[in-house]
Amino acid sequence: MVDEQPVTARNRRFPVDRHQGLSDGVFAIAMTLLVLDIKLPAGLSDDITNARLTAELWQSVRPSFLTYLLSFFVIGSQWMAHHEMFHDIRLVDRRMGSYNLQYLLVIAVMPFPSSVLADHGDLPVAVALYAVAIGLGGLLRARMQSYAVNNDLLKPSVDVAAWRKDTRAAVFFGLLFVGSAGVAYVRYWFAYVLWVVVLGGWAVLSRSGVWGLLRDRFARR
Repeated sequence: MVDEQPVTARNRRFPVDRHQGLSDGVFAIAMTLLVLDIKLPAGLSDDITNARLTAELWQSVRPSFLTYLLSFFVIGSQWMAHHEMFHDIRLVDRRMGSYNLQYLLVIAVMPFPSSVLADHGDLPVAVALYAVAIGLGGLLRARMQSYAVNNDLLKPSVDVAAWRKDTRAAVFFGLLFVGSAGVAYVRYWFAYVLWVVVLGGWAVLSRSGVWGLLRDRFARR
């Protein structure tokens, strides 16, 4: 007869619904706060001319709006990946819950580096701060995926090989963004080009279904 492991605070496991609910709330608030940085500069007179307003929209609002689009896409992509991850998880233990909170900490703070990037997007430190925030989020999510697959938290129907492939992909993207922080100090716009290539390429592959085909093919190897 095999003795069952006694239930303790460390190994107790819980349903995933409350973790999903909290996570969705954090994502929703972070994505909503991004729009608060899109505003006209203070001090504009009530009798502003059409030409002046057009210039202000282009010079002052455009950087904030472009950063908003980038950050909304990034956080939205993280939400989709997080949603898919928890869909495959059947139970959450104490450590997994702690890892999820650490991940949400990064998501919740994303409006701050987004604001800094919108105001100072031509300075290496602003670009590096944003890159590190994105990269750290990817790495923390990869840690959750790795922990879940190694501690029997996944549903029986989950393809473990494909899950491990996705985890390695998350590590790769996370390290790539962290690395782009150093690239920003060489030429700040090099980092922007790298982001466009990585995020744009991922979006195209995902939308076309190519990413799923590649993942499934390599997972069978």
